[in-house]
Parts: sequence; C-alpha cells; structure tokens
Amino acid sequence: AWVVRETRLPPAFPRVHLDGFAMDVEGRRYETLEQTLEYCYHVAGVVGLMMAWLMGVRDEPTLLRGNDLGLAFQLTNITRDVAEDAAAGRVYLPAAWLRGEGASADASGLMAPANRDALVRVVRRVLDEADRYYASAGVGVARLPFRCGWAVATASHVYGDIG
Repeated sequence: AWVVRETRLPPAFPRVHLDGFAMDVEGRRYETLEQTLEYCYHVAGVVGLMMAWLMGVRDEPTLLRGNDLGLAFQLTNITRDVAEDAAAGRVYLPAAWLRGEGASADASGLMAPANRDALVRVVRRVLDEADRYYASAGVGVARLPFRCGWAVATASHVYGDIG
C-alpha cells in the first residue's frame, strides 16, 4: 500500500499480480499459447509494468516493453522448469502444442522418455516466442534511466541465455 501510495502505482497492477497467484492455486491448465501468455502476464508481465513504473516510466509504449520483458522472463522460466513443474502436477506449456507433437499434455506422463523429442520441439517453440518478447523489450530498455537500463539489459541477456 505504501509503494502504491508513494509512487502512484496504478492499484490494478498489484491486483492483477495477485490474480496470477490465484491461477496457480486453481490449478489452471493452458491449452493454447494465448492462455499461457495470459498466465505469464499475470505472474510476470505486470511485474515488468510495475518495475518500469517504479523506474519512472509513465509513457505507455515503454511500459508495454516492461510487460514484454516480464513475458519473456516467464516463458523462459516455464521452459527451464518443465520437469520440476511436472513433478508438482503442473504443465504451463501449451497443451495443444504438446499433443500436436505427439506428446502427453498431462503432468504425470510429460517427462516419459517417449515424449522427449516432442517435448524438446515444444520447448524450442516457447523459447522462440520468448525471443520475440526479449527483442521487443529491448526497445524499452533504451528508454530507461541509464543505471536502470544497464541493470535491466544485463538481466535480460543473462535470462535469455538460460533458454
């Protein structure tokens, strides 16, 4: 509440983020890339919006690039954590993409050796999507105050390399 009050952060931003926690608690499944991206927006895109706001950004085009970086980070997280998430009963990869490649879209069967090649292809597609968002976010990084921009660019490159 203090941060919202002191920075005039739009109150909708933290509310949207809390909705992302609810999505996890509800155990939602993600059939399409669009549904996965909706999840990514709630748990990370809006964090990018909030971070940009706290760095002094007020123009919408630059704020939206903060959202793009959050989406890229979360897509990278999803691909990095496939096995861990499956062990916990969660799958964030688009189920339609998994089935389209001949893999199980169910957490209990996702990591089966027979799914390995298909899973690698789906992970690569998700990382290709992440790369599009990293590229878009780069435009906004150049508009940040120098020290902020340097830190965000470093994080973006390090995180992009995780994929």
